[in-house]
This record gives sequence, C-alpha cells and structure tokens, in this order.
Amino acid sequence: MKLIVINGPSLAALGTREVEVFGKKDYDFLCQQIVKKAAASNILIEIYQSNHEGDIIDRIHQSYADGTTGIIINPAAFAHYSYAIYDALMSVPIPKVQVHLADLNTREEAWRHQNVIGPACNEVIMGRGYDGYLDAIDYMIKNNAEYTAEEIVKAQEGSESCNMSDKERLTLEEAKKAEERKKMVEK
Repeated sequence: MKLIVINGPSLAALGTREVEVFGKKDYDFLCQQIVKKAAASNILIEIYQSNHEGDIIDRIHQSYADGTTGIIINPAAFAHYSYAIYDALMSVPIPKVQVHLADLNTREEAWRHQNVIGPACNEVIMGRGYDGYLDAIDYMIKNNAEYTAEEIVKAQEGSESCNMSDKERLTLEEAKKAEERKKMVEK
C-alpha cells in the first residue's frame, strides 16, 4: 500500500500556532508519529505540506498518476471553502480520508463548522488530535489493503461509462471486487 498525507496551510506551524487548540507538539513530532505508524504497518508513505491551494491540487492529481493507493488529507482552512480541492479529490478514484486535529463543529468561529471537502472523502476524522492521522492509516489498512496501484488504474480504464463520476466508478469497482471475493469463498 502506498499512501500520501497531504497537509494544508499553517500545519507546519504546529507547536506555536493556537496551542490551546492544537497543543504544543510540533509538526516534526506529527510527521515522526505518521512515519513510525507506517513503518510498523509496512506501508509506503509520503508526507506533503503546502500553504498553497494550487500546489495541493497538483499533488492530489499527481498522487493518482504515481500509483498512490490512498490519500489522507488535512486541508486545514481550505476545508471551509475550497471547492477546487473538493473537485481534485473527486477526480481521483482512490480512497480518501480527511483529518482535522480539532473537531470543526466545536470550534468557536461559525465559519469553521462548514466542511466542503468532507463529501469527497470516504471518511472524516475530527477531534482526535495527532491520533486522528494514525486512525486514518488504520482506516486505509482496513478498507484499502486489497487495492494495488495497478488495480486502481485498471478500474479507471475499464470503466463502463465516461459519464460516471470517479466516486461512482470506484464504488462500482468495489462492488465487483466484493462479488468476486464472495464467489471465491463459495468455491
């Protein structure tokens, strides 16, 4: 399995940024925790951080092309308004988990309660602090382990309809895989 963790604006400032919300542990600590979990789970993982929306979109598109089998994304403030990142996530038919250190619904500012990215993801994990990233890796292990990069590319190429959304296409391929597994068990 090959995962990418994409972190959005100001996450590199962890440890100094709003410590009452995010705590005193810095971004390096977070990265170390993610790398340790991935190594213990025998997963290839890349961690990418950008303060720029276009760079994040480019990296999402690139992740599909480079054989990444799952995306874990903390879009930070982009979660509240970036339909461009939503569209980018919808364009890649691989599992996606959105992570937020704090629970957006309990943040003081009302505008933080809006999450336009969540519907493009298979799972949203909020309010678990740094452990939310580890939970996202566990989700990927549980729900993504059988997919290889080659299978995902094949699923896209073998799509029955160009009019389907990527999410519909992946859902259809997941249903086909489940049916194949069921047949194998019955034998």
